[in-house]
Amino acid sequence: MSEFITRLTKGCQAEELEQKIQQEIFALLSSRPRLDALQQAKLTLQELYHQYRKTNPCRASAFTALHRCIYQVYVENFERLDALTPTALPAPKKKREKSIPQDTEKATVKTPEEILAEQIAGIRRMVNNEKPDTSSE
Repeated sequence: MSEFITRLTKGCQAEELEQKIQQEIFALLSSRPRLDALQQAKLTLQELYHQYRKTNPCRASAFTALHRCIYQVYVENFERLDALTPTALPAPKKKREKSIPQDTEKATVKTPEEILAEQIAGIRRMVNNEKPDTSSE
């Protein structure tokens, strides 16, 4: 590496960040982490990156072909977490179908208009302090 790049990279914290990511993120993840654990890991990764970004004295981050700086460490590890993210959600469990009453002639379904009319009638009774009409039931 040239003397110029050596001076620019003096004090670079990329290796330190890499170790911190391994200790605080990947060491705590299971081999098949849940989605919420992965989301928390990504958040922690972002927080670590920004913490290091503010204090990293390295000035060679633009020379990615010559130097692996904290941004590259962040991107590589973010992609590593992304690779652990399940690509497809599991199929939803089938809901048990509700049983239909044997005597369907007695079963009635109210229209939205009927339901609304009953609700309005109930509100009117409440406003007028009247007792509910039970004759239609």
